[in-house]
Amino acid sequence: MQLNEYTAGKIVERSYAIVGFPINVMNDKGIIVASSDPSRINTVHDGAVEVLRTGNAVKLDKLGAERIKGAKEGINIPIIFQSKIIGVIGVSGPIQVVEELAQLVNMATELILENLELMSKLHTDRKHKEDLLELLIKPNHPDNDYVDNLSQFIKYDLTGRKVVAIIKISNVEMMTATLFQELIDEIYMYDKGLLVSTFSMFKREIVVLKNSDKNNSQWIKELVRYMESHKGLTIRASLGGEFPELDGIPLSYQTARLALENRMDARKKVVCYSDDIVKYQFGTLENTPWIKQQLRTPLTALEEADPTLGLVLTIKTYLIQNCDQQQTCKKLGIHRNTLRYRLTRIGEITSLDFNKLNDLFKMYAAVNYYA
Repeated sequence: MQLNEYTAGKIVERSYAIVGFPINVMNDKGIIVASSDPSRINTVHDGAVEVLRTGNAVKLDKLGAERIKGAKEGINIPIIFQSKIIGVIGVSGPIQVVEELAQLVNMATELILENLELMSKLHTDRKHKEDLLELLIKPNHPDNDYVDNLSQFIKYDLTGRKVVAIIKISNVEMMTATLFQELIDEIYMYDKGLLVSTFSMFKREIVVLKNSDKNNSQWIKELVRYMESHKGLTIRASLGGEFPELDGIPLSYQTARLALENRMDARKKVVCYSDDIVKYQFGTLENTPWIKQQLRTPLTALEEADPTLGLVLTIKTYLIQNCDQQQTCKKLGIHRNTLRYRLTRIGEITSLDFNKLNDLFKMYAAVNYYA
């Protein structure tokens, strides 16, 4: 690690708060890079040069300081990081006072350096995780060797089934780059075994990859609740399907996006592709008007024949109850004969025979996905 202006500034800020005496931080060439007296920055500090030459602290009492031009009473001590002198910190003031405070300053400096080093490693680690996830969700990515090397470097296990989730921030007025990064931190605190990416930040989206298990649906719901309670945001999320091998990860991402963008579930906070695969596949036909119009034909006919939509409600309830007449009658509060009459009427209007699986599916598609 090198003492750049940012790092040195943090040391001066923290140390000055502790001791209340003037502080200078010098780099490995003895040049002041940060100081409580800004006018001294970028000047050579003779005491620091001596510390760097000998590796020992240099103390100057009031009499000694008067003999050296530009010198001040105080103490200069080496900044040691990972067994190497990377600079010098100087505390100006009565030597009998600042000498005792020098150890506190030194400890504060070590803590700052260790924290900055840790943050740097975390940033690098997360960047590698983002790079890996971005590659994994791309179909037919060309660099398998790079994926293997990167996963080994960050110690991420690529074996086993994976599933992709997309988390979208709805209240855009609160979204900032800082808050976005805080959300990433929250997700890693919630589950350290994830891969998380912010490459969809311009869409206010966070992409997450997790090891698949039987609690996938519960996991995404709990994660959304956790994030909303911690940050006061409104969030929608989707969970993709589970597919085998690494090639299944891009497919899981695509199905998560399909579920998230399906307008039929726009009011749901969390949607899972596996809950209704057929519905989400039908949703892809919304941009093909003539197909949608054809699939909706039975429903259109019922709406025209019965503007009160009583027949639509009847057939929808019948299909939801898996064509169980007894349960349908119970839900609608009608007699079995009434149900039979309505089903016959619906068949006549739509020209569909519900004893035929193909016709039954046409009615199912029309009522469930285009009502």
